[in-house]
Amino acid sequence: LKTCAKINDYFSIHEKAKLFDINYGNDKLIIKEGTSEIKINLTDIVYLEALKDYTKIVTDNKSYCILASIGNLLKKDEFSNFVRIHKSYALHPSKIILKNSSEVEVLNKVFLPIGRSYKENLNL
Repeated sequence: LKTCAKINDYFSIHEKAKLFDINYGNDKLIIKEGTSEIKINLTDIVYLEALKDYTKIVTDNKSYCILASIGNLLKKDEFSNFVRIHKSYALHPSKIILKNSSEVEVLNKVFLPIGRSYKENLNL
């Protein structure tokens, strides 16, 4: 019984560690800016904004623009924790400071709209 209990504890701790790595791990996104490559921590990304074929990645310090649609980015494993709140916006739920039925506040007084068809993603 003690051995079974230890095995169960091991697997529960292992599962919690995997979830922690997914949510707060050191996952980095490498993007090109000019001729240099920049590593961005996924936890630093505040929100994503769609710009036709491009996506604007907004962090606390700076914004980056990459050649990829927001739909294609959200299909990648790195962005599995991001939630689409509008046809043009996606964010990590932990970055929400304030939310109401029509918009969410992130960062310093930055308000993003919530699309009607995306309200259930935020459980409003």
